[in-house]
Amino acid sequence: MHQSLAEDVIELMNTDLWSKKDLWMKRVQEMRKIFIKEAKRNDEASVRAWKAHWDMQLYKALELQYRVCLQSLNQKVPEMQVSLYFGSGKLKFKPPLEELRLRYFRNIKQLIDLPRTFKGFGAVKDLYAKIPEKNAQGLFLVHRHAEMNFINLKKIKEGLLRWVALGTINNLDEFVMGRLQTVEDWSMNFKSLLRKRKEAERLPESKKIGCFNVSFAALKLTIDDHMDRLNDALMLSLKRVALKEYKEVEDFLKSALDALANLPRTVQAMRESQHKWKKIDEDKNSMEKVLSECERKNRLLRRMASSPLDVSGLRSRWNDQFLASLEQFDKIIIDQKDKLKSEIENRIKNCRIKSDGFHAKWKGLKPKAEGKVTPERAAKILEEISDWEAELKSIEDESSEIILDAKSFDMEEPTFEVLAVIKEDIQSYRKAWGLYEEFTKQLCEMTDEQWISFRGKLYMLDEFRETWQKRIKGKPLDAVTSSIREHLIRFKEMFPLLRRVTGEIFENEHWKILFSKLGFQKMTLAKLTLGHFLDAEKQMIKQSRGLAALAARAQGEVQIREGVQELKVFAEETEFELLEYKDGSKPTFLIKEWKDLFTKLGDKRSLLASLKESPHFPPFADQVESIEQRLGLLDIVLRDLNIVQRKWVYLEPIFSRGALPQEQARFRRIDTSFLELLGEIKEYPNVMALATVSGLQDTVKMLLNQLEQCSKALNNFLEEKRSKFPRFYFIGDDDLLEILGQAQNPTVILSHLRKLFAGINSVRFSEDKKQIEYMLSSKGEEVKLVDPVVITEEVELWLQDLSEAMVVTLAHLLRECVADKELDYDCYPAQVLCVAEMVIFTKNVEKALSNGGLKQYQKSLKNKLSDLTGIDTKQNKQLRAKIKVMVFDLIHNIDVVDQLIASNCSSPGHWTWQKQLRYYLRKEDGNCVVRMCAAEFNYSYEYHGNASKLVHTPLTDKCYLVLTQGMHLGYGGNPYGPAGTGKTESVKALGNCLGRQTLVFNCDEAIDFKSMARIFMGLVKSGAWGCFDEFNRLKEDQLSAVSQQIQVIQAALKNREPNAEILGKTTEVNFNAAIFVTMNPASKEYGGRSKLPHNLKQLFRAVAMSKPDIKLIGEVMLYAEGFEHAKDLGHKLVEVYQLSRQLLSSQKHYDWGLRSLKTVLSYGGNLIQRERKAGRKVDWQVEAKLLVGAACINTLSKLTYADSVRFNNLIQDVFSGLKVEDVVNEELKKTILASLEEMKLEVNKSQIKKILQLYASLNQRMGCVIVSPSGCGKSVVWRVLKHAMAKMGQKVVTHIMNPKALERAKLLGEMDQDTREWQDGVLTASARQVMKEPPEVKSWILCDGDIDPEWVESLNSVLDDNKLLTMPNGERIQFGSNVNFIFESHDLQFASPATISRMGMILLSEEDVDVKALVSSWVSKRDKGLQPKFTAWMNAIFYSALDWVLGMNCLVVKMSKMGLVNAAFSQVEKAETKMEFMLGIIRENIIQERKGFAARVYDLGGIQAPNPRQPLNCYYDKPRQQFQCYAHQQANKTQKRIQSREGEIEREEGSEWEGGR
Repeated sequence: MHQSLAEDVIELMNTDLWSKKDLWMKRVQEMRKIFIKEAKRNDEASVRAWKAHWDMQLYKALELQYRVCLQSLNQKVPEMQVSLYFGSGKLKFKPPLEELRLRYFRNIKQLIDLPRTFKGFGAVKDLYAKIPEKNAQGLFLVHRHAEMNFINLKKIKEGLLRWVALGTINNLDEFVMGRLQTVEDWSMNFKSLLRKRKEAERLPESKKIGCFNVSFAALKLTIDDHMDRLNDALMLSLKRVALKEYKEVEDFLKSALDALANLPRTVQAMRESQHKWKKIDEDKNSMEKVLSECERKNRLLRRMASSPLDVSGLRSRWNDQFLASLEQFDKIIIDQKDKLKSEIENRIKNCRIKSDGFHAKWKGLKPKAEGKVTPERAAKILEEISDWEAELKSIEDESSEIILDAKSFDMEEPTFEVLAVIKEDIQSYRKAWGLYEEFTKQLCEMTDEQWISFRGKLYMLDEFRETWQKRIKGKPLDAVTSSIREHLIRFKEMFPLLRRVTGEIFENEHWKILFSKLGFQKMTLAKLTLGHFLDAEKQMIKQSRGLAALAARAQGEVQIREGVQELKVFAEETEFELLEYKDGSKPTFLIKEWKDLFTKLGDKRSLLASLKESPHFPPFADQVESIEQRLGLLDIVLRDLNIVQRKWVYLEPIFSRGALPQEQARFRRIDTSFLELLGEIKEYPNVMALATVSGLQDTVKMLLNQLEQCSKALNNFLEEKRSKFPRFYFIGDDDLLEILGQAQNPTVILSHLRKLFAGINSVRFSEDKKQIEYMLSSKGEEVKLVDPVVITEEVELWLQDLSEAMVVTLAHLLRECVADKELDYDCYPAQVLCVAEMVIFTKNVEKALSNGGLKQYQKSLKNKLSDLTGIDTKQNKQLRAKIKVMVFDLIHNIDVVDQLIASNCSSPGHWTWQKQLRYYLRKEDGNCVVRMCAAEFNYSYEYHGNASKLVHTPLTDKCYLVLTQGMHLGYGGNPYGPAGTGKTESVKALGNCLGRQTLVFNCDEAIDFKSMARIFMGLVKSGAWGCFDEFNRLKEDQLSAVSQQIQVIQAALKNREPNAEILGKTTEVNFNAAIFVTMNPASKEYGGRSKLPHNLKQLFRAVAMSKPDIKLIGEVMLYAEGFEHAKDLGHKLVEVYQLSRQLLSSQKHYDWGLRSLKTVLSYGGNLIQRERKAGRKVDWQVEAKLLVGAACINTLSKLTYADSVRFNNLIQDVFSGLKVEDVVNEELKKTILASLEEMKLEVNKSQIKKILQLYASLNQRMGCVIVSPSGCGKSVVWRVLKHAMAKMGQKVVTHIMNPKALERAKLLGEMDQDTREWQDGVLTASARQVMKEPPEVKSWILCDGDIDPEWVESLNSVLDDNKLLTMPNGERIQFGSNVNFIFESHDLQFASPATISRMGMILLSEEDVDVKALVSSWVSKRDKGLQPKFTAWMNAIFYSALDWVLGMNCLVVKMSKMGLVNAAFSQVEKAETKMEFMLGIIRENIIQERKGFAARVYDLGGIQAPNPRQPLNCYYDKPRQQFQCYAHQQANKTQKRIQSREGEIEREEGSEWEGGR
């Protein structure tokens, strides 16, 4: 049985699967029966294994035959019959190619899918279905062979297309007629047709292509039919042309024989006969050629057809009749000439006699220029001249006919000189008198026009005078020119007078006075014309002064009338603009747009004052008296009402929450009165109507006084709360009021905790929410309070309890940690661990100094460092942070021990040890004290969370030493130096070392001495440190006032006085308080800085922060971040930065300082932690690769292209042999590509790189600047990134503003100097909104516009590690890591190094922007029909024109390349033709060399300018579809006179209008 199965399988291996499919099925069925029988006799498991074996054997047989069949499958497909035919003007397959493809693939699919349906024996599931997938290569070959068959079918079709070309011609007869001219053309086509017929006969009946049998029978019949049609068309066209030529010759013979048959009898007939004979003689040769062509075509017709034309009679008529008649006619003409010459001579004699007689008559009777010239006389003379001209014309016509006849008979041409003399004389008379007629006609057109319409065109009279003055200039002085000149002189004298009486501003009263002065009786304005004024010339000159006075009076009254009307309109129509304000109970409408309202009131009062100064005002006084009184009242009341409204809006929410119960009654009365007043304004919003309210001024004064008392009470209340809990001094009034109003709602107060405590970001409550049990840092560190804080109604008390509990808890934990022999890092906060380590270090060092065991202790410290860095912190983020800060301190401690050994220290009193910060626990109370030299400070136990550590360098030690000794002596500290040298960070770090709360304030000119005093009061009471960053940006008067306050504070600290007087108030003094100021140099580079006054310098101990040890900083930071080869890599990285500073170009936005280096080191630490977390091996190569990647992603983004090449070379030189690869976020990159597609933007690799760099920069820096010329895609970069982040599930909220469009106060807010009320600006309001967003939401504040130190310097503390916005009212907004500031700027020309060093830079170069991609994107938005045209025009013209402009550097104003491209787009977007496109390019007005540019565009377009000398002087004539020149107009210089009281001022103005402007 087993043998039988094997034989069956072997048989199937040799059985064709395609042709013998039935045999396959039969054998398999037989084998299945065997398995069924055996299954009954054996157990199921054995049979299943047996089946599986034979399934595999059958699988091999099936796969073998499947492969064999695939190789020959295309030959095994059944033959398919295909017919090729011509129909509907196209060559087609029958069945269609798509149907053939479907049939073909249906056949081969049967075999391909066979394994998928093959069941086998069922032991192995889906065994056979895998065969097609395993033989994918074979399937590919099958499909490729199939496609080759169909390609061959298409090639056959394409090869036969030439045989059916005639079938695509709609009208074959017309096609042939339009292309054949000569006999040779027809003869050649007949021969070609015969040759093609023979070729067609040789075409095969069919052709085999794979399994397709293509039949050509139907096609051959179609080809025969097409050739028959072509033969008929050739015959028909030949016959038509021959017949046309036959008719042309026949018509010529008929007309020529008729003309030659008529003999001339007169001179006129002789002339006409000669002309006809010449014409016939000229056409004879051409017509004979036509006859010959006709005969040749007829012969071809006879040869190709049985019905030719009969042209034999036409040739005989040509030879026998026409040529003979032509020769005979020439002889007759010669005989007739002699007879007619004598007749012409007599006519010449008679014409001369007639001319002489006419001359004599003219001389005696022509008009005489005597007497006065009038229009009537001129008309009569011109009529007489017309009669003379008519008579002269008849004589001239006769003489012209005689001359023509003489020429016809070859006679000498006669002359009639006297006629020319007469004609010239008559024309001179016509010209002279016609000039006067034209003058009077033009003048009458003006004088007859109504004055009411002509007065607006009075300039026409002056232009008329100047025009005629030029026309008569140089003409002889006669009666006509003298008369015209007299008129022109009159017009010149009258013109100034006419301007006075134009009357646009005249009332009826003024017209009556005018008519009376000029003596116009019963005259009306409707009848008045210019002629009336010209006729009254003498009277107008006499009354010139009266007319001037009348015009001045009318003008004055008009101005007053308009002013009065404007006041009335203001009184009637001006209304308050109201804004709905919801106070919680019912909506209230407040007045808005106060500034505009005050401006309008001021304008109207100024207008009224100017009207009253006019001498013509008295008649109008009664009309404006009431308006004047109401305006005066409103000016006073509205200013007070504005203050009332602002105070009410500020106080209403406070009192509505129940604050100040003792003042509630007063405010309710104010609220009622104010809302009633607003209700009246809402009901009657007219501004002037408010002045009619009874007792208005007293009511507003009362409201103002009462509100001021409420404000005073509120300020006293807030001051009381601040006195109880001094940290309240560091938050704004609004925040404080919210805290006080929600005293028992701790969840609300949580949002303000980080403003009050440096390290407490949140707290954890007990289950009943009545107690605080834990305090939490921003990084998630938890510290359990020793004594839980009970939440009470008095928030200031339980917050004070929290502050004390914080101190007690840290002190307790410190003592425990110092005493703990088996230290568990998870049990203590990082701050306690560090302080405890310093206490232990101090104790051990002093012990080692005493017994000489420093070197042994040094070794133990290094071992401890090795142990710390060896702790596995991959899965414990908090532990990793603790270890990191401890490593910082431990490295410093090892360095201190090294110094002690190097200095040979042998006792604790040695200077090297005394100048270090030393920590001790006092035996009396167990509290920690810190000593440095002679100074001793109590440790304050202010919780700082897991704060970052500052690397200790010699500069840091020097700074600590100066600051501590200064405080010991009662002074403050003043670290000064360039940006990025660690001034502020050193002060903060020292504060952390002493457990102080250190508050950083960014100083600017908006902070006044009262705000500073409030800050000082908070510092002194709470014992906090104040670090005033950029202190020398304050104004001199501010510095002077501040210095007095600082003197008082320092005196109290120095003398240990319990109280100090600040702003007239006695303030308790906490001796832990201190004041520090940091400054940048007062130089041009740092704008807005000044040197401190001498008296202020004396209050601080200065320490120069110049050059930090960046090599040491780099080494320590890398070591703390987890780099094992920190020293080598740190030094190499610093070397790269130093070389970059020296070798790369000097750019304003480059920064190679400490901040830039620190960003790279931090990012490198993130990368290496990511590698270790992923479990990858980290060696020197990996560490170097990650560090270089961090350097590249943070540096290349700001470099120019040339510098980026140099920087990469530096990397290769310093890190030799290291393969540098970009650190790319692949997931983000894919999302960016998807976002670009969704936003329909072109993909630009350089732009994608910049987007990735921006993302990296925003994750590392608070602020980032995108720098580039306009049009390079700054906004696109962040918009695409925002879109991509949204796709990845990261919500991004943006706040966009243009700082340069706003005043500084509107941007950053301002404080009312009188009321001390704070008003947010656009940026500060956005900052508050950002702070309300949850931590998981990213917030971007975008400043679009040039960066100006005037406002950006106020953000310095925001943009550095402090992330703190200090406002002039002393309020501080602490931003989280979810906030970024993004700046878009053309350049950083005015930014200081302090700003540049704080921000990441993304430089977008014009070279990175693909102009063609921009053009492609723009073209894609045009109409689809125009897109190919625009593409062609851009390639042919635009790119070359752009290169020409950029190469010539000839722009009128500086503009970026992208700006130039976008400007060109705006000019050509309406173009529909190439000429319109060219004209749009030429009209780019920002180019200086416009003519040269226009000539270049014409050359590129291949079109000549209509006027090459003035290529700009043209426009596109759309109907004609061509360029046309503008008509060049030269405007006459126009003399205009400006009338004034003092006299007449004349000026000449000339203008020339040039086309194309």
